[in-house]
Amino acid sequence: MGKKKRNKLSNKSTLPEEIWGEILARLPIKPILRFRRVSRLWRSLIDDPQFTSMHLKTLKDRQESRLLVLEQHVTCTTKQLCTIRRADTFRQMSKHKFSVGYYTDYEATGYINGVLCLKKYMKDYKELAKIFLWNPSLKKAFDVRLPQLAESIGNFDIDCAFGYDPIKKDYKIVASLHAQDEVDFPKRVEIYTFSDNYWERVTLKKGPCFWDKEAPKSYLDGVIYWMGIDPNKTTTKGKFPHLVSFHVGNEVFNYIELPNCDIIDTQSHERFPSILDKCIALVDIFPDYTNIWVMRGSSWSKQYTFNLQLYENCFYLRSDGNLLFGGEKGGAFSYNLRSQEKKLLAKSYMKPPIFTSDYVESFELRVDGYEDQVVFSFPLEELNVINIER
Repeated sequence: MGKKKRNKLSNKSTLPEEIWGEILARLPIKPILRFRRVSRLWRSLIDDPQFTSMHLKTLKDRQESRLLVLEQHVTCTTKQLCTIRRADTFRQMSKHKFSVGYYTDYEATGYINGVLCLKKYMKDYKELAKIFLWNPSLKKAFDVRLPQLAESIGNFDIDCAFGYDPIKKDYKIVASLHAQDEVDFPKRVEIYTFSDNYWERVTLKKGPCFWDKEAPKSYLDGVIYWMGIDPNKTTTKGKFPHLVSFHVGNEVFNYIELPNCDIIDTQSHERFPSILDKCIALVDIFPDYTNIWVMRGSSWSKQYTFNLQLYENCFYLRSDGNLLFGGEKGGAFSYNLRSQEKKLLAKSYMKPPIFTSDYVESFELRVDGYEDQVVFSFPLEELNVINIER
């Protein structure tokens, strides 16, 4: 009798579908995947692309402080690690183990909406073996066919940039072919569109500077940014006079002039783009100090200057103003630009990672209509995903 009453109450208290969607969108991926089996209604609700967008926006707004870190591959091992870490302590929460050979390695070209673009290559010959998009939350990957420029005969490097068109809600990859061991303008450029699963060659006019191949990339509001380089250092901007930008929606390349250098002739000078307070920023590293510039509109302004030796040690500037870097004798540190507080995060961390980004769970990359061989589980073995902290 009591059981019947509970069932009746349960039926009367059924919530509208929109409310269920808002409730589920606040949950992590794992319980949602379990709830997907509860009923056909919940399954159709969770599989709806609108739910994917709502879930992603909800988790982004909550700003959970976690990092996705692609670690350096230790040559004598057969595994390369991708870890999820707490941003405030750098404590490892979980890790994915990628199987690699002695001559192979993984590189990350960008991380957007919970999707990581990875390259697998033969590191001695710098031969590109594979490009794929991977969602660590779903442990699913999409195999991107290689561009035609990968078939080029000779000593060439292939650089990639990863972006997202927020209007058409589509991902794109820019692949550029460069002469190996040279600083140059790309010999050839192809653009991959995820929805079409197709590469298209584009005609490119030479700009005011060369492209710094394999330089760090930053993505903001539908535009990808990376460094332009002038090896002759003929200007007051040193060897990095411009940013190269690519508008993902209209597929237009542009060049943004950078502020002058304090010291032009130094060999120990790094510049790379980043994001700070939802604006494109420039990290300008010299031997004994660092400048942080921010671009608002079309003009640059110097926001911060601080005395830290970051050359070849800085690995990530978070949008909230926390700069992450490695110590000269190991360890991982953070420096808050606003409070000027330096903090030791991990004493035993030996080598700065090759890629770091703020981590967010998402249902992006749930692809239908493709043959089984292009969508696969990654890492291949379920045991490769090890949870350390919940």
